[in-house]
Amino acid sequence: MESYVEKSSQFEQTKNARDLLGIKVLSMSGEVLGKVLQVQLHEKTNALEGIICKRAMFRKPSYNCYFCEKYIDRITHDAIILNIEPALVWVGHKVVSNDGKVLGKITNVNRVNDTNAIDSLLFKRFFFKTVRIPIGAVKQLGKSVVVKKDHADIKKNGFE
Repeated sequence: MESYVEKSSQFEQTKNARDLLGIKVLSMSGEVLGKVLQVQLHEKTNALEGIICKRAMFRKPSYNCYFCEKYIDRITHDAIILNIEPALVWVGHKVVSNDGKVLGKITNVNRVNDTNAIDSLLFKRFFFKTVRIPIGAVKQLGKSVVVKKDHADIKKNGFE
């Protein structure tokens, strides 16, 4: 192939955008979020702006997600690896009080605008109403979401 290159990457250092379609999208911890559905390029510069990730069919939440290039750490032959743990990964995790009592499961994450910053978490108490936890009331986000208060204190005063 003949190359016509000026002030640009050498051809060998570029990737074909079509090859990215269908590869895995991983969070920074390695959790599979889905697969690349679309690659979004800037209208004028054609630089990578982001990707649309198609979530796995049985994953919650099941809607597609857009990740801007700021959240992409690296692109390999097999996957696009993000530099964040997207807020959506907390859906389905258990909510546990500071004294170890399981309170329910996360059903939704309220974010600050379209960023990855979490404003609050919604969880469903077993067969009861949905409860909002402000992010300031969360002690730790990990395998479970641990809140700062003990179960008795939560029953008496709530999370506020």
